[in-house]
Amino acid sequence: MHTDDTYYLKALDNYPYNLEEVIESLQYGLSSNPEHAGLLTLQGKLYANELQQPELAIETFSTVIVNDPSFKQAYYELGLLFLNQRKMKRADKLIQLAIQQFGSDQAKFIYLKAYQAEIEKQYDKAIELLELAKMNCYNESSQEFYDNEIQRINKKNIKPMTIGRFKILYELK
Repeated sequence: MHTDDTYYLKALDNYPYNLEEVIESLQYGLSSNPEHAGLLTLQGKLYANELQQPELAIETFSTVIVNDPSFKQAYYELGLLFLNQRKMKRADKLIQLAIQQFGSDQAKFIYLKAYQAEIEKQYDKAIELLELAKMNCYNESSQEFYDNEIQRINKKNIKPMTIGRFKILYELK
């Protein structure tokens, strides 16, 4: 195992609970290998989630994708960031590319499509996509995650109902 991989695993193990250790491991690891896909992706997550610097995060994730197009996590994190910023067209293009490029592990990218549908308040579509993600995942913890997401979205899935001249909302259970 290379030194940069050791620092990557140490940073990953500490994220997000001990950010001081994460930053130290990132610095040492990236000084050893400034193009390490895992370290750069984790650095991008740090920019996006903890430092609230989305433009630096986008730049970092994009660098990973250019340098190592096979590193799936960078696509996932960049897609998630685009969705959180409501950059739907950019997210959609990236997610479609990732689904086409990575035959295996499609579930996580289908999940991003479901998240996009949820953001757009297309709850039925989100649930359908989560069911599809569930069919494309191959471990129990992922299946449980998708089941929980389906339950959570079902609680939000409200439909209008008309009584007389008034429109009211009720919750489906």
